[in-house]
Order: sequence, then C-alpha cells, then structure tokens
Amino acid sequence: MNAAKVKAELTRLHNLLRKYSHRWCVEVNGERQEPSQRMYDWVDQYNALTDSVYFKEWCDENGLVFHDAYDVLA
Repeated sequence: MNAAKVKAELTRLHNLLRKYSHRWCVEVNGERQEPSQRMYDWVDQYNALTDSVYFKEWCDENGLVFHDAYDVLA
C-alpha cells in the first residue's frame, strides 16, 4: 500500500473506533457484552497498520502521539 492509502485507512479506522468506543465494553443487565466481530477486525487492522512506516508520519500530521487501537478505544 502506498502512503496515501495507508493514511486514509488509518483515518477511517481511527474515526470508527472513536465513534463506537462506547460499544467496546458494554454491560447489559449486569452482564458484560462482547464487542462485535467487526470491531475486533477494526482493532486488528488498526494495530497492523501501526507497524507501517507511515504511521509516525500520520500521527504527526494529526497531532497524535504513538498509540495503538486500545488507546483509541480508551
């Protein structure tokens, strides 16, 4: 993947994780509900992209420090 595609995918996944972070660890009637498989996939993809040579550059452009998907969810 080229830099533009990696950065666009990081942005897309970052926005999705932030938008749905409230769904990561939900309790319903006192029982913990697991997140959807889709959310697990987003986390896996995001964390895989943090190994990209473009990740630090993307972080700098967006005013972020080094992090992973779980930091975004927190």
